[in-house]
Amino acid sequence: MHAGVPLEEPRAVSTAGGRTLWAAPHAAFSGPTAPTVDAEQAKAAIAAELGREVEASPSLVWARTPVGLRLTWVAQLPFDAVSMRTDVVRVDATTGHVWRVANLARAASVEVYPQNAVATPQLQTFELTGLEPPEDSLSHSMFDVQSCLEPTFGTFPTTGFPACDLGRFAVPDENGDFLGPEYAPQDGFVTDDAFAEASAYYHAEVFMDWMAGFGVTETFCSDVFDSRMVIVTNYRGEDGEPLDNGFYTGGCGVSIVLGQGSVDDFAYDGDLVHHELGHNIVHLQTPSFIGRARARPEAWTHDADAINEAVADAFTVALTEDSVVADALFARDVESTATCPESLEGQAHNDSLPTSAALWSLIQTWGDDFVPVLLEALTALPQDVSFDEFAEAVSVAAGEQLGADAETMVRATFEARGLFGCQRLLPLAPGPDEWQLVRLEGELGLSPFTPPPLQFAIEVPPNTQEVRFEYAITGLGTQVPVFADYAWRWGEPVAFEYAGADGSSVQATFDGGQQEQPSAGSIILEPPSEEATMLYVAFVNPYADLRTAFATNLRFTEAPVPGETGGADESSTTDDVEGTTSDETSGGDAASTWTGADTSDTEAGAAAPDGDGCSCRGGAEGARWGWLAALFGLISVSRRSPSRGRRGRA
Repeated sequence: MHAGVPLEEPRAVSTAGGRTLWAAPHAAFSGPTAPTVDAEQAKAAIAAELGREVEASPSLVWARTPVGLRLTWVAQLPFDAVSMRTDVVRVDATTGHVWRVANLARAASVEVYPQNAVATPQLQTFELTGLEPPEDSLSHSMFDVQSCLEPTFGTFPTTGFPACDLGRFAVPDENGDFLGPEYAPQDGFVTDDAFAEASAYYHAEVFMDWMAGFGVTETFCSDVFDSRMVIVTNYRGEDGEPLDNGFYTGGCGVSIVLGQGSVDDFAYDGDLVHHELGHNIVHLQTPSFIGRARARPEAWTHDADAINEAVADAFTVALTEDSVVADALFARDVESTATCPESLEGQAHNDSLPTSAALWSLIQTWGDDFVPVLLEALTALPQDVSFDEFAEAVSVAAGEQLGADAETMVRATFEARGLFGCQRLLPLAPGPDEWQLVRLEGELGLSPFTPPPLQFAIEVPPNTQEVRFEYAITGLGTQVPVFADYAWRWGEPVAFEYAGADGSSVQATFDGGQQEQPSAGSIILEPPSEEATMLYVAFVNPYADLRTAFATNLRFTEAPVPGETGGADESSTTDDVEGTTSDETSGGDAASTWTGADTSDTEAGAAAPDGDGCSCRGGAEGARWGWLAALFGLISVSRRSPSRGRRGRA
């Protein structure tokens, strides 16, 4: 900006490596800093010069002229089918002289992967149909593609993402095409990659052209702020490190960042570009955005995040007619057997699979006719939409647009995935090879802890003397020890209540609980009776961070037959190990309320009136679990599909 007016055209700059990029023009400003010719006078000058009326109001910019940067009115005329021209006219805002007329009706070309390097490995040449001024850049009426040149201090406005200087490596040749050796795909960590810009632009244009076929001719930014969204390629993390991810930021200005990864460039995969733009369409259809957590009696859930990811994937697979999203990156296949709650773990991309699998089935049935149903359903969703509410909204929209039979079929499809009435109780099966994980994302505003998105549900057979399973808690991508806080309840789930004026004070009702326990150990409990029952175990996060709870090696020890000896299962012996802590706590029939105090329900070593107990073992066993926890921590990171600050990791 200069004197409150934007600079229109970039300038060419040669880098030390011989490449050309585009940045803000460094040229002398010429003439007054306020216009003497207004917009109506500029339109009249254009009409007199070209013999065509100008309907849209021209824009005032600083434009490069032969005598420097001058205040200029710029107007784009609609396409003229007779002359085959789309003219952009520049009028000097001081003299009223029409000094430049440029025809945009040209067929610029790029050579990119039609989808990505795995699904469609042969490069193909495509014409670009939506290029707009500045002519020497990859700019569209709704988005602009630029590259991260160098990371800078601070963050991009409205996004919180680390900022960087923006510019362009993609420069057209004398024919206006983005072709040539400089547009070849690059291997490894390359940060001045023109192919990344060309690929991102092409796939973004394909997606927006496809959306226009359903009447969607805006992005969130153009609709709400009358601005282009910026798609940033060659993006790195803080300190210029590789970023193996892509994000929809939720902001305008910089709306999408496509990481230059340590090996892969995320702008090369068209599926990822479509997915991130899909988040923007969700934002357009639901201006308050969907992504807020919801308090449930048995859990603290993030259904809205998972639904957001599922819809972005659904748009992608509907466009490509291919169930695998981003084959060249994380290869998420929406044609799955995922159900709720068995396939959930508390991570948005993983938890999106039951929903995206249902949507993929419906897309296969109705093809593009299902896309308007999905677009309409989005308009009815609250910020903290649940799986039930989403399934209901899509079913109703299908009935309105496709008929009563369609509504019945849609409901049945969602029901088959368990999305209606899904309780957040994750079955834990016995056996050393059966394990489950739950991600514990701490919420900053909740106190004294954040409930889990899922509880472990264990079906205890009759005549069981002891239930034992091992657990481990890891931090995100780290081996730093973290503590385990958990509670259990017999017969019904641990119940969470949200009190206080804003519902941020959390209490739990349970039969027994442990706080600040080792990050790895065993939970050993005695059932309250010989009858078959259910046991529920809930791990909670007392911190505003991300942890993962792993539960595995579930075993039951049968009660000995009266009059016999040695009836206990040898694998369930509980000989103490050096360094082991053993806390006996009351389970019983009377529920307790956990408010985050530092002590257990009863003092360590106190008698448990109903025979329930907990032995939290460390020592050698804890060391073994430490190694497993580190391994699982790496697995959990690798399983995270790249997409949102929380708004739209890929």
